[in-house]
Amino acid sequence: MLNCSFFAKPMYYICFAINRDMRQSTFLLLCFFWVFGSVSAQTEKTDSLRNALANAKSDIDKAQLLNSLADQYKQSDPKQMLAFANQALSLSQKLHFAAAEGNAYLNIGNANIISGNYPEALRSFANAQTVFEKEQDTNPTKEIKTALARAYGSIGIVFSEQSNYARALQYHLKAVRIYEALGDLNKCARVYNNIGIVYKAQNDNFRALEYFTKCLKAQEKTGDETLGITTTNIGNVYLAQKNYPKALEYYTKARSLFEKFPNP
Repeated sequence: MLNCSFFAKPMYYICFAINRDMRQSTFLLLCFFWVFGSVSAQTEKTDSLRNALANAKSDIDKAQLLNSLADQYKQSDPKQMLAFANQALSLSQKLHFAAAEGNAYLNIGNANIISGNYPEALRSFANAQTVFEKEQDTNPTKEIKTALARAYGSIGIVFSEQSNYARALQYHLKAVRIYEALGDLNKCARVYNNIGIVYKAQNDNFRALEYFTKCLKAQEKTGDETLGITTTNIGNVYLAQKNYPKALEYYTKARSLFEKFPNP
């Protein structure tokens, strides 16, 4: 087997974790959505949101700020994330504020998936789906369509974690069709990656390579700093196919990309 020990530590984890266990690949799935910043920057943003919430006059503003605070805690404290999301849910339901209600369900689902409570995460994402589908019927804005795609993609991730790959693909494809229609290459790339991971978990290397390559092309157009992850995934497919020269080619590219972008 090709020795990947020459890669930097993040690459070493990626090289082997995906091939061992679909559960461990969640790290990649979630990293695609998380934005890693400095602790001080996160604290500053959290303090700013808390201050804005304390001074908010409108309940609509409060519901949105509660969701923003919930989202802010996904990097550090899923319990706090869940607490703020539940407050946002309660307030948005009283206001009949569908967008905030759906986003609260998404935040609740994310808090549960981070904590490993997949059944509860699935229920919350399904609730978000219901809210956004209903809202889209009367208010088909880009914001609502994007939120609905997030719900579909999140459901796809849960099904992936439960090894229900057929349902995972069903929901990922629903998500990516919306993003493609909206022309959102960044989000298309994320879902292409997740589709590739699902195919890889089923040992369908041909389709996995197809979607990882689509992801890579989209990322190259947008200048996405997670190119190293996708390039590694392509290398993993070639390694599984025992195409060692191509695997080495992509692992070498990935090493250079991780050196250029050390915190994708």
